[in-house]
Amino acid sequence: MSEKKYETFIYFMQCYFCQTYYWSELKNQVKEYRSRETASYCLKLKKELIMMRETHTWEVINRFISKNTDRRLGNEENVNHLIDTILGGLSN
Repeated sequence: MSEKKYETFIYFMQCYFCQTYYWSELKNQVKEYRSRETASYCLKLKKELIMMRETHTWEVINRFISKNTDRRLGNEENVNHLIDTILGGLSN
């Protein structure tokens, strides 16, 4: 996975859902992202997440997240929860 290809996702994870936030705050952080960032950035994040899910296994996504952010998701359920929650918040 290329950092350049998923730069908006990395930005979201480093700035809006860094390790200091709890899972219970994820939905609020997505709302914060939507309120502060332009519609084009929101759409770019959404496209990156969809592409990520369609082209990579959860294990590859998990390693990518661990390498590029301070998050350690650890299992398929957490990876899917993260992606589903962000996509859901961007679609509202």
